[in-house]
Amino acid sequence: MLKTISTILVVRVRLERVDWPEEGNTPSGQNDASNYPTSFSTHTLDELLDGIREDYVDRNYLWTGDIRADLYDEDCTFTDPTLSFKGLSTFQNNVANLNKIVDVLVEENGTELYSIELLAEEEKVCASWRMYGTFKLPWRPRLNVKGRTEFSYDPDNGNRVFSYDEFWKLSAKDALLQLVTPGERDRDSS
Repeated sequence: MLKTISTILVVRVRLERVDWPEEGNTPSGQNDASNYPTSFSTHTLDELLDGIREDYVDRNYLWTGDIRADLYDEDCTFTDPTLSFKGLSTFQNNVANLNKIVDVLVEENGTELYSIELLAEEEKVCASWRMYGTFKLPWRPRLNVKGRTEFSYDPDNGNRVFSYDEFWKLSAKDALLQLVTPGERDRDSS
């Protein structure tokens, strides 16, 4: 009971710190969430392309999840062969949880960016890549996935990405099977 009361107090204090809009401060006279201020970044297409390239090359984002968040719309849909969800903040929360696991279980990992191109007529950036890694498990499984990602952007919304679609050259089942398949043994142990 004491824990419940303290949780309620913490939530109340946090809510009191939020700068809420005043009643009737929207065109319709209602507090519509779409009228709340949001961060808005406008990027040139070159900045978008360079930012996505840096996510692969400099930040190894397929493993770290470290992306330039300002390139993405808050309501971006993220899809890969294993799951799909909506929201930049959901992506960031998922990555924060996954990073703890990757830090403990993966000893070496990397990403090779094969190509990246702007398809202006389709309003997309397309990237081809390979991600690989070795896991710190007794059977030393290795993950090796080749794929491509399509980043659909909206020119009327600052060229921010509203849809992230990842495709793999192998099935999700085959990718996950790599995690239970023994990798090469260390030379010292043979």
